[in-house]
Amino acid sequence: MQQDIYKHPKVSLKGFLSLFGTLLLTGIVIGGLASLLKNFIYLILVFPLLMGGVAGFVIKGVVLTEKIRSGFLVVIAGICAAVLIYGSMFFFDYLQFRRTLGKTVQEQAFAEYGESPSKEETQTFIDYVLIQETGSSGFIGFILLRAKEGISISEVGRSSSSATNLGMFTWVFWLVEMGFIGGPVIASSYNKTRDLFCEHCDTWVADGEHIGGIELKSMQDAVALIKRSDIASFARLLRTDAPLPSIEFYTRTCKTCNTFPLYLTGSVISSGRQGQTQSKLILMYALTSSERFVLTSELAAQDT
Repeated sequence: MQQDIYKHPKVSLKGFLSLFGTLLLTGIVIGGLASLLKNFIYLILVFPLLMGGVAGFVIKGVVLTEKIRSGFLVVIAGICAAVLIYGSMFFFDYLQFRRTLGKTVQEQAFAEYGESPSKEETQTFIDYVLIQETGSSGFIGFILLRAKEGISISEVGRSSSSATNLGMFTWVFWLVEMGFIGGPVIASSYNKTRDLFCEHCDTWVADGEHIGGIELKSMQDAVALIKRSDIASFARLLRTDAPLPSIEFYTRTCKTCNTFPLYLTGSVISSGRQGQTQSKLILMYALTSSERFVLTSELAAQDT
């Protein structure tokens, strides 16, 4: 159950430019570092996930600082991050490809003819080879050549003797890895864009104050009481030591003004497989002034 959140999807021009400017710089840097690291080791899917995690951390900082409240924009940013980071990695691979192949061509020409071709002639020859192999020159030709050759999935890095060539599925594999980059970027900030925001104070609403919890089996009863506006009976269901998994309730409101309503939120709290605590928001309800008075009065009475 969720009522309309007291905010409007919004992003300023400054926030938009800051988001995509940071994304551009971050994507190029991460892509460049990944290309460099690939010379030594590259773990499939793991490295893209790490790249997405780093980019997501940076993007979340921009979302918070610039007060970006548009989930759609974050999704677009995640897609752009995946394309930009993966594309930058390939572009730096391409530069290294031209540099390495050019050096090889010059060395072979010198060994055979006694003189090396100029850099312009060498680069022209490389483009000629790409056109012969793929029909395109430059960066596009390089990408098509990589796809034509396929990629090998090795146990560790490029030097493992155990490898399987993906062949025609190379394009699918690249899309999957891009998804592993874009996913963490979107996941890091999307929920925050939908969080409570006070338009009057132009600030995010602070984290909630815990008022108690209930066992999962009591969830339907609690929801029914809230729907009937029987806040007093709901408050009497709350416990301070509900066993996990439980539904923990919090109240959230702006701390600096009186115009923002009091929100009642409920989150399922459980233990993960590795013992970590997991939380999932399942309820957000704006209390009326009378419901707010009843709740605070009932909670105060329980504390006495």
